[in-house]
Amino acid sequence: MAKQGRRLWFIGFAGALFGLSSGIPGAQAAPIRVVASTQSLVELVQIVGGPDVVVQGVLQRGENPHALSPRLLPGARGQWKEVSWVVRNGLGLEDAWLGPLQAAQTDPALRKGGEKDWDASRSANLLAPPVGGPRLGENHPTSNPHFLLDPRNGIRVAEALGKALSKADPEHAAGYEARFQEFRKKREAQIQAWQKQLKSWAGKVAVTDHAHLTYLWSWLGVSAEATLESAPGHPATPEHLEKLVQEMKSRQVKVFFMQSGSPEGLARAITRRTRAKALSVDPSGQESQWDRLIEILAKSP
Repeated sequence: MAKQGRRLWFIGFAGALFGLSSGIPGAQAAPIRVVASTQSLVELVQIVGGPDVVVQGVLQRGENPHALSPRLLPGARGQWKEVSWVVRNGLGLEDAWLGPLQAAQTDPALRKGGEKDWDASRSANLLAPPVGGPRLGENHPTSNPHFLLDPRNGIRVAEALGKALSKADPEHAAGYEARFQEFRKKREAQIQAWQKQLKSWAGKVAVTDHAHLTYLWSWLGVSAEATLESAPGHPATPEHLEKLVQEMKSRQVKVFFMQSGSPEGLARAITRRTRAKALSVDPSGQESQWDRLIEILAKSP
């Protein structure tokens, strides 16, 4: 049923795109039409674009961007005939599934690196890649792509997005700027409040199943991050898990964080040996999920 639902959704998505009237961004009153790779980017486009933008997401809520296959997106292989932009995360996050869809487009501007391809990572403040470079098959090949888990990067990306929209659609530039400024003011106030709520995390050790919260920990001043994976995308070896368990015991780690949908058996095994509690979090950095994430962190030891 899940595969059938996905297939019908994408057939509807492709059909909606095919049925749109033609036009050029900036030269028409119709909204700019955007395909965004993740739900976090969908929400930022909606916040800044408002009624002047129509946005459709590829990755759906709760889906793991490292595990999605283009084979599950049959309806999206059609030509995005009336799409003005593709907005993507970048840093290789969606190369395996969005890359083939972009490469199939007859309009070269919609392909990766084209004029209608907008890479959000170019506007973010990025952490340095790990020393030693990536391992074969690692799903963070260039740098950690989960930069929207630093709430300050949400402001940076939204600002750059607003400027890009204003350039493409100068008729509505005032609206893009006003909506960005409203978002910036709200987010800066939230950041101040969140930092006070979560100040106890500074200097602590954080444990996750995958390095999806690295930017969050950096913002909060967490002293070290340990992962159940031996490297991003590489399952933990018995030796790695044993070392991690001993470190959690010695540092008295009381909670660890698992992505939504991660194997429950591994979480139970870690809990059994360390008595630490497993907490499930959404790693997407969606604007609508921030309050819940802050609440979870605030209640954690």
